[in-house]
Amino acid sequence: MPGDIFVRMMKKVIIILLLCSAGLGACRKNNPSLQPEEKTGSLSGTVSPIGSVQAVIILKDGDPADKIQRTVPDATTGKFSFPGLKAGTYALMSEPVSGYMPIENQAIEIKAEQETAVALVFNKYPITTPDIPISFKSGFATRVYYTDQRLTIVKFRSEGSFGKLGYKTFELTIQLDAITGPGTFICNATSKSFIRYVSAYDGTIGFRTWGSKTTDGNATVNITTFDPVTKQIQGTFNGSLPPIAGTRGTVIIEDGTLNF
Repeated sequence: MPGDIFVRMMKKVIIILLLCSAGLGACRKNNPSLQPEEKTGSLSGTVSPIGSVQAVIILKDGDPADKIQRTVPDATTGKFSFPGLKAGTYALMSEPVSGYMPIENQAIEIKAEQETAVALVFNKYPITTPDIPISFKSGFATRVYYTDQRLTIVKFRSEGSFGKLGYKTFELTIQLDAITGPGTFICNATSKSFIRYVSAYDGTIGFRTWGSKTTDGNATVNITTFDPVTKQIQGTFNGSLPPIAGTRGTVIIEDGTLNF
């Protein structure tokens, strides 16, 4: 009968549609390009002072270390951004430039279709002054050497007993290259002349060193009187001595005097 034929045809159509649907689903499952696009969020922010950070870093919670993402803040505005991030918790880290203290890692929550904004503020390591008198005069704690037109002046002071609690030692060295008379000597990363300051506490912490022969180091020595025979020396010096070999902070020397 015509009605039975129609019913049988409809059943076949339904079966075909079900098979096609199942096949399309399997195709989508096995082909990521056909999966619905995952919605993402973004992270943006600023660092201040501008130029205080060489890189901002993020890593999604649970991801291996090789999934780290990093970006360099804009040199003019300090802005940075990470677009297209999957939703979840990220560790926010940074690599400050020399002279700036690192900040604690932050946990940042990224939500789909939302932009998360942060502001990172970095502080400089504290500036300190020497724990040693910077007035150089003749005496047991001061040594002067002049060889091959190179003048070296070392001032040393210690407190307490070596190797015991409370022991302190400080040393300030000025070395001037190619000096034959009065003049002004610049001490920096490229010059042969330098100023160096060293300190140690309790005989256990190890020596901490600051010096002008660093990227940001700069010092000036002005010699007004110099007699290589009698070692009569007069002058002034000042400078900014950044840390060397992991030492923190910057040593500032102002109104240093030489009077031998």
